[in-house]
Parts: sequence; C-alpha cells; structure tokens
Amino acid sequence: MEVPWFPFRLEGTSSILRAGQCREVEDVMEAKNGKLDGVLLFVGGGLLGAGLALLFAPQSGRRTRRDIVHLGKMAKKKSEQIQLEMGHAIDSLADDISEKMQEGMDRGREWTEKTTQGVLQALNSGKDYIRRELENVMSRGA
Repeated sequence: MEVPWFPFRLEGTSSILRAGQCREVEDVMEAKNGKLDGVLLFVGGGLLGAGLALLFAPQSGRRTRRDIVHLGKMAKKKSEQIQLEMGHAIDSLADDISEKMQEGMDRGREWTEKTTQGVLQALNSGKDYIRRELENVMSRGA
C-alpha cells in the first residue's frame, strides 16, 4: 500500500511531506512556540514586577541602595566569619585524623613486633625439636 503524499509550504520553502511527518512537523513547531511563549511570559512578568516594586516602594531609591549596600557588607562579614570557622574546624579535623592515624600505626607496629617475636620463637623451638630428633635418630643408628 502506498502512502499518500501531501505538499506543504513551510516558511517560504516548498517541500513534500508524508502524511505521518506532518504531525511531527506540527509538534516541533508547537514545542518551539511553547518555549517562546514561556520566555516571553517570564520576561513580561519580571518587567511587571519591577514596575510594581517601583510604584509601591516604601522608601526612596537612595535609601534602598544604602540598605542594599549595608546588607551586602553584613553578608560579606558573615561569610568571612563562616569561612574562618570552617577553616578552624577543618584544621581541627585534620589534626584529629592525623593523631588517630599515628595511634593506629603505633598499634600496628607493636602488634607486628609481638607477632614477629612469637613466630621467631616458634621457629627456634621447631629447629631445636628437629635437631633433637635428628640426634636421637643418629644415636640409634650408630
């Protein structure tokens, strides 16, 4: 069965699309228009909000700018204070971690030394046992 062909004109160009493709083109165009509408609504809302803010502002622009500068300075001081506190907390944490790591390494060394001594004692005991057994075997065979 052959698919019917329909001519469509898109933005000044002449092209021929299948019936199934027509819906796809329409969907794409609608999506683009929807995004453009959203952007326009956003910008328009922003402008409207700014205009209303100017109309209903309870104080002068000079005082508002001074307040904004003051708030900016306070925010800067607060962020510097937080940064300093975080620096101290990180230094303290690093010191604690370093101390714990050193303690763990010391315990590991002690355990290794004790274990090494135990293994050496076991090896020496085994050598002594083998030596005695060899002497017993040699003395019986003689």
